Amino acid sequence: MGGGVANSGNYTANGKSGVFKVSMTNYKDLSISFASIRTSSGFTSLAWEVSTNGTNWTSAGTLVSGTTAGTITTSWSVLSLSTITAVNNAATAYVRFTVSGATAQSGNLKIDNVAFNATLVPAPGAAALVGLAGLITSRRRK
Repeated sequence: MGGGVANSGNYTANGKSGVFKVSMTNYKDLSISFASIRTSSGFTSLAWEVSTNGTNWTSAGTLVSGTTAGTITTSWSVLSLSTITAVNNAATAYVRFTVSGATAQSGNLKIDNVAFNATLVPAPGAAALVGLAGLITSRRRK
């Protein structure tokens, strides 16, 4: 899943949020990646949170750029959040970002190519079937 959001806001928009709604049914370990850029007076911070009900929010962790803590810069950079377990297998998961740090009305922030990735959780009986198939195969060889 990918997409883009261009939010040319201003300092009065500090504290404003955007929300994504996704299904995590049969999935775990959500990770999010995106590209971002800002102007010198644009939003310097994106706080990411997750929820299973849209009311109670949990921090999604620290933005990472490469192997270091990431910040929103004035040149395009790819940032990510990884292994978010708070929404594992949730029928509905909400992912919210809140902007802050803009210092002038002319400041802006652009977010592009937002991608959500997660690990598929095998069906409970799948591992047992694989084990049973191995047992049957080993018995036939004897």
